[in-house]
Amino acid sequence: MSNELDGRTRLLTLFGSPIGHTNSPKMYNYCFDKMGINYIYMAFDVKKDGIAKALESMRTLNVRGGNVTMPNKKAAVELVDKLTPAARLVGAINTVITGYNTDGEGFVKNLANNDVSVVDKTITLLGSGGAGSAITAQLALDGVK
Repeated sequence: MSNELDGRTRLLTLFGSPIGHTNSPKMYNYCFDKMGINYIYMAFDVKKDGIAKALESMRTLNVRGGNVTMPNKKAAVELVDKLTPAARLVGAINTVITGYNTDGEGFVKNLANNDVSVVDKTITLLGSGGAGSAITAQLALDGVK
């Protein structure tokens, strides 16, 4: 897949800093290419003080959506059109223009896909970083004791 937009290709973005280490564009673009989806995923080095302008540029350029990563996950909460309940609880997002936090939902869905229900279970979670907080919020929303 070409890295140039042709007017028909839809752009998805990732905003974070530092961003040079991410493999997300390679992963997403590989999948888009294999599935014949006319999208391209591009990463941009955007520091916290530039996230408002970056998100506004998405609207201006009709970008289809994207992600934010550190240090922008908390700052972006105030800048999106709406928030999911989990994102509101966590106070951080990783998906924009609607503010989602997919870390917890993805974790719980992976458990369900492996026939593990969290409903009425007592769970011990090790870790309290961004993903840990999102997982905790989603577990609470999904019925963990």
